[in-house]
Amino acid sequence: MPASANYDIYVDGVTMWDKNQDDILGNGIFSYDIATKTLTVTKNYTLSDQIVKSSVNGLTIKTDNPVMLGKSTASQAMTLNGNTTFTGAGNFRIVGHILLGGDADVNRDGAVDSADIVAVIKAMK
Repeated sequence: MPASANYDIYVDGVTMWDKNQDDILGNGIFSYDIATKTLTVTKNYTLSDQIVKSSVNGLTIKTDNPVMLGKSTASQAMTLNGNTTFTGAGNFRIVGHILLGGDADVNRDGAVDSADIVAVIKAMK
């Protein structure tokens, strides 16, 4: 039996593997499509640790619902080390900082009604 593959995406500290891609946390909120590099978010999610950490270049974070991804403390909500696009029919509200590593950039697809990002910080080299 081949070993599971790790795809460099972590949600609330949980590693996304091919075996949990359909429901990363087991609560129906986050899923990942390996072929399209798409992380889908279905509902609001708040915690005290980092919500998403990714080294995937070309990552898409998608929602078809209004969602708020937030921190219970004002600090880093996401670390994105590859170019990332927020897309979908829903609204995104991200409470906390997004740390961009290397040459990473965040884009908002025209289909997103609103990407309300409270703070975006470019990592210093």
